[in-house]
Amino acid sequence: MSQQTIVNVMCDGEKCNLVRSKDANHWLVGVVAKHKGACMMLAANRDSLKGRGFQDDYIKDFCGEECAVKWVSKNLTEIKKNDP
Repeated sequence: MSQQTIVNVMCDGEKCNLVRSKDANHWLVGVVAKHKGACMMLAANRDSLKGRGFQDDYIKDFCGEECAVKWVSKNLTEIKKNDP
């Protein structure tokens, strides 16, 4: 059985101040990569995104589906604005 580091994580969702202490294993994560052809990804954990070459500094943490969906919606609008 593998061990995971226990950390305190603050939600990066818009106007959300939830912090999950002692268990960050079930939160969603997301990243927007404008330098990679304007792609956006959601994943169940950071390792999924780091395995695709994304650095921790760019990965956002979400306390649940509601915050993740709001983030996706906001970034979808930004990506469409910048589409040539």
